[in-house]
Amino acid sequence: HHLSVRLLDDGHTVTGLSNWRDMDTCFTKPLAGRMKHFLVDICDPWAVKDFFRTRSFDAIFHLAGQSLISISGNNPLWSYQLNVLGTVNLLQALVDRDLRPKLIQLSSSSDVYGDVPADEQPIKEDRRLRPDTIYASSKGAMELAGLQFSVEHGLSVVVTRLFTCAGPMQRDDVLVGFLAKRCAQIAKGLVPPILGMGRLENKRSYIDARDAVVAYASLLGIEGDRFSVYNVTGSEVWTISQIVWEISELVKRAGGPEIEVRFDPSKVRTRDKLVQIGNGEKLLAATGFVPKIEFKKTLQDSFDWWMQNV
Repeated sequence: HHLSVRLLDDGHTVTGLSNWRDMDTCFTKPLAGRMKHFLVDICDPWAVKDFFRTRSFDAIFHLAGQSLISISGNNPLWSYQLNVLGTVNLLQALVDRDLRPKLIQLSSSSDVYGDVPADEQPIKEDRRLRPDTIYASSKGAMELAGLQFSVEHGLSVVVTRLFTCAGPMQRDDVLVGFLAKRCAQIAKGLVPPILGMGRLENKRSYIDARDAVVAYASLLGIEGDRFSVYNVTGSEVWTISQIVWEISELVKRAGGPEIEVRFDPSKVRTRDKLVQIGNGEKLLAATGFVPKIEFKKTLQDSFDWWMQNV
């Protein structure tokens, strides 16, 4: 949604593909009339190839995939089907139709770097990949597929490794989305004022989703290698404890109660990274991209969105 809005506001003609069964969602409905949207399952190679039978595009932004670490561990096959085979279906369809967009962006993740020692951060793109989860390895395999198609078929592929991202409309099975929704429920008196949390000392560099899509759109202006990789990261570093405190203050300012934070061992990941901070200098040098949205505003806007939507 955020990327579509950004590209439309920049004057581009945008076509969207997804497998939303309900087309009347909070993500697609606001864009009705501004863009075309098609129901296509990226895991179906024939459907993807058929879509490109009579269509061509200057650029393709590939954000489809299974993005939850918790789910990937329980269902690795599904994660590989979406993240790896889905990407191969897309790239193969372009090759089969002899299409060569100027840009094919593949959305990867900072998780491909694995658990990097704190004294070796911020993390740069030339860091050796050490994926330590099914999700991370599926994204690493997706990157390799992009490299192979670039080398063998001449496709112009740019991989973006997104560091921790948050913002309004974020689903509630990731940290900030969960906190924003639960605290909105607390502020409205719908649930008890208790938060069950895992490790609070974890530290990340955060980027607002609305800034991340500005970074993606900026790739339209780059020229260079057939295959390239860029970190997409924010410049602000927060601990989970700081985020919990900030959102708890938003609850009080909305007239809600004091929140009690309790340790919940079920919220602790088996392969968790205490610190993950990205280096965005390569993208800055190539496009001039600098994050502009302060993370406090990200939290405020996320909380406000859920206050309107719980």
